[in-house]
Amino acid sequence: MDYTIDIATAEDVDAAANICALALGKDQYDCAKIDFGLHLTDTPYPPVNLVAKLKDGTVVGTIQSVISYIAPKVRGIAWLCVHPDYQRQGLGNALLQHCENYCQEQFWNNGEGSFVLVTKNREDFYLKRGYKTIASDHSGKPLMIKKILAKK
Repeated sequence: MDYTIDIATAEDVDAAANICALALGKDQYDCAKIDFGLHLTDTPYPPVNLVAKLKDGTVVGTIQSVISYIAPKVRGIAWLCVHPDYQRQGLGNALLQHCENYCQEQFWNNGEGSFVLVTKNREDFYLKRGYKTIASDHSGKPLMIKKILAKK
C-alpha cells in the first residue's frame, strides 16, 4: 500500500470522521467530526491531527494528539483509526510512530515526553508498541502510558 501521512486540513475533517465511524462504529462520526474540526485551530498547545492518504487523496487512516493536563510534557493519543479495508497492513503502527516522532520533535525539542490514552479494545496493539497499562478509567477501560526517551 502506497500512502503518505500528513497534517489534516479542513478538507480532511469529514473523511477522517468517516474513517473513525467505519473503524469504531457509526455512532462515533459526529464526535470525531467535531473533535477533528475543533482541533484544527491554532492554540498555545496545538493539537496534531494526522491523516494517511492514498495517492488519489483518499483518507484511509487517522490519529490525533492533544495536550494532556496531567503534566507539561504529556500528550494524549486519540482517534487512531484505520479503514477496515486497510487494517493489518502496518498503517496503524505507521500513524502512531509518525505522531510520536512529530510530537517529540515539535513540542519536546527531541527531549523526553510521554503519551497517554484510554483504549476500548486495542490494549494488545499498544502493549506491543511500548505502552504500559497503569490503571483503568471509570468504565474499566485501560489507561495506558508510554515514555519517550530523548533523542541523542
